[in-house]
Amino acid sequence: MLKSRRLAVLASAGGLLLVSAAPALGAPLSPSAVVTPGAVTIEETTATTASVVVATYNLRHALSVNAVVGDLKALADTGVDVMGLQEMGGRDREAAVAEQLACSSCQFDVYMPNEAGQRATPILYRRSMFSLLSAGTQKISNATYVGPSGAGPSTVAAKYLNYVLLDHRVTGQDIYVINSHTVASVEVGGEPNYNHPERLRLYRKHMDRLSAMINEFKATGAAVFTTGDFNVNYRLDSVVRHWRFPYYNMSQLGVFASYKFLGMPEYGTHVRKASNDTRLIDYVSSLTHAAVVPKEQTVLKGYSSDHRPVRVRYAITQ
Repeated sequence: MLKSRRLAVLASAGGLLLVSAAPALGAPLSPSAVVTPGAVTIEETTATTASVVVATYNLRHALSVNAVVGDLKALADTGVDVMGLQEMGGRDREAAVAEQLACSSCQFDVYMPNEAGQRATPILYRRSMFSLLSAGTQKISNATYVGPSGAGPSTVAAKYLNYVLLDHRVTGQDIYVINSHTVASVEVGGEPNYNHPERLRLYRKHMDRLSAMINEFKATGAAVFTTGDFNVNYRLDSVVRHWRFPYYNMSQLGVFASYKFLGMPEYGTHVRKASNDTRLIDYVSSLTHAAVVPKEQTVLKGYSSDHRPVRVRYAITQ
């Protein structure tokens, strides 16, 4: 555990501070929640252990501002403490989050950098639980032409990794959270989709930069979490383990998705059609660390996006 530091966020970090109301930990999940079969729940037994709930959610770019705000408030109401969000670019969305979820009287702050590509993957965290030590963004790639086939535009916008370093007030444990969104249409059956070589090259850059960032943060002794839409089906990737993709790259660093410990959920996180409802491309992952134990995971249904939020509870120990 690192020595706690009470530092102000420098102006260069470019972050806003945001929030939303949510009940205390242990509150019932929404009736629409899909609880992972075989999820492990072990009650903490020491006064220096506390729960931290981390979620990832891709809010489809076509959603209205009202739908986005409604979904985020509903997610907060399930007791989430940290949210890594994707596809959140756009001034209207940013303003709504600032006004309705991160106001001065709200319960969350947010790190949302200045540039459009950076703002697409903000990180929200509960103000009463954490103090912000530092925050930043690292560029992965410039705007890249990937061709007309595949999901999304033919030119993919510049990619970034956003992160925050949080001091957990109860235990004093320092926690990094890294949020990202990879290029799509890179995987088929757990193998690389060689029909899209430019996309695969861009994906490789993403994995290399993310791995380097994790290694940098790991060396500090802090706990490290990653959230994001990785556009690779974990059900298949955990079996094939191709060197280009998350399972192989992250396991080399001791970082594992919650599915590794808490089992495969019945439902997927990306709904493409009713007949294919098991695709797991959104992950909450954690670095193997003496202070971090995954306890319980949930895939939530009833939200507006074509993705479903993933909510994971960890025990954080001093």
